[in-house]
Amino acid sequence: MLNNISFRIRFIFVLLIMLLLNGFAYFSIFKDVYEEELRTQARIVVNNVESFSAWVNSNGGVWVTNDRSYLGHRSLLDATTQEPVEMYSKNPALATREYSEQIAQSNSPATFRMTSENYMNPKNKPDSFESEAIISISSQNADSEPEYFKMVNGKYRYAKPVYHKAGCIRCHGRPEDAPASVINFPNRHDGFGFQTGDLAGVISVELQTESFSTRLVSVLRDSIFEISLVVLSFCLVLWFVWMLILKPINSLAKVADAVSKGQPSELNSNHMNDDSKNEVYKLTIALSRLKNSYEYTADKYSNLKTIFDKAKLRKQERKNKENK
Repeated sequence: MLNNISFRIRFIFVLLIMLLLNGFAYFSIFKDVYEEELRTQARIVVNNVESFSAWVNSNGGVWVTNDRSYLGHRSLLDATTQEPVEMYSKNPALATREYSEQIAQSNSPATFRMTSENYMNPKNKPDSFESEAIISISSQNADSEPEYFKMVNGKYRYAKPVYHKAGCIRCHGRPEDAPASVINFPNRHDGFGFQTGDLAGVISVELQTESFSTRLVSVLRDSIFEISLVVLSFCLVLWFVWMLILKPINSLAKVADAVSKGQPSELNSNHMNDDSKNEVYKLTIALSRLKNSYEYTADKYSNLKTIFDKAKLRKQERKNKENK
């Protein structure tokens, strides 16, 4: 069936398929780049959180004058004013949570929180995405640097695991070994029973981002020049094949058909060089020679046939005279 379709039609069909395939390829590449960009942003947030938590942990916690939430309390004497100052301690988990709350109250498009299935503070109770992330990450090998991510209600959600270190077990190991400030923590849920290396939970990141379709339209609008170059390149290919290959071949096909039927046809190859590297020129010159040879042979045949017919007629005339 395809063999009966014009080569020009088939070429246009193939070109359309190429355009569709290229469009799909560009779409897939942009989607991968877009998702990788979101993951990179989320990983940066996680790295910042881990660095902050590591700094607090390396200093054994932080002491502040804010008593909103604390694990320890001391009265110190200000060396300058000789007045007592009330200081309150915060461990890495508590300091990180309050840091996340401060970020959430800002205009930052990226927020985070630390959560666990076995949480101590009710504020750290995981939501549905975070529960999925914990289940998924717990089933993966820790050496593979597991992570979990997906779009949820137009927001990019990302989670990376946190593992208990030796310094964490003092508060999250056996309840009887935990400090009194941890045992007496207001509204405490649980958070005990862990060992070094256990999955403590995840750092959950939420990015306020444009939808993929909105971002795609924005990129396409900003890339009109580049898209125009791509379209122009396809137009150049179409022009080249159509004008320099398909159109000459179509003309040659018409000449060859006319020659095969003994019909008159025009084929000018005077401007073409026999030594040309142009394949279409070579085909035109060859067909011109074939056409000339055919016309010469046909002319000779016509002349010989005319002579033969005349001789046959004279012979018949003599024979008729003899019969009389």
